[in-house]
Amino acid sequence: AVNLTCWISVLAFKFHSVEVQPDEEVTLQCSNLSSYPVHLFWFRSTNRPNASRISSMVSPESNVTFYEGFQNGKFNMASNTSVLFLEIKQVDLSDSGLYVCGLPSSEKSIVYGATNLKVQGKIVFIFSLLIHLRQLKRNVDSDVMITAGLSFPPRTKIRRRVPQRELETNVVYSATR
Repeated sequence: AVNLTCWISVLAFKFHSVEVQPDEEVTLQCSNLSSYPVHLFWFRSTNRPNASRISSMVSPESNVTFYEGFQNGKFNMASNTSVLFLEIKQVDLSDSGLYVCGLPSSEKSIVYGATNLKVQGKIVFIFSLLIHLRQLKRNVDSDVMITAGLSFPPRTKIRRRVPQRELETNVVYSATR
């Protein structure tokens, strides 16, 4: 995790907001304003105190470095000389957050752009809950129909005659004088 509480310089900063459904694919982008090859990064900030480094690259032709927690093939970083891309495959609720691209340094970081990614999860949950309830009701209705088609004879009551006096066989009697 990287602490982004240092001084931040913003150059022609563009902020975007994107909403997607779970399991969709999304491509975030920001302008690469550097006129020479520099080490550009993508970060993600969530409700935790520190931002997480996702990936970095020096030039469009260079290899991409993915950092801890982002090496699972779900993320891909690319660039054509003017735009930096971050592709996220099969998004889920944990992918929600503020994605920032730019040039970090120990003295001051330069931010080229940011995108707030919001994965819609509550609607999907409510929708799946409604489908589940509808299927449950359908199953209950079919059980009622099956039961209604059957006829059961009336229950006969079996009564056991209680003897007037039963001896307890496991009782110990004792007398003292």
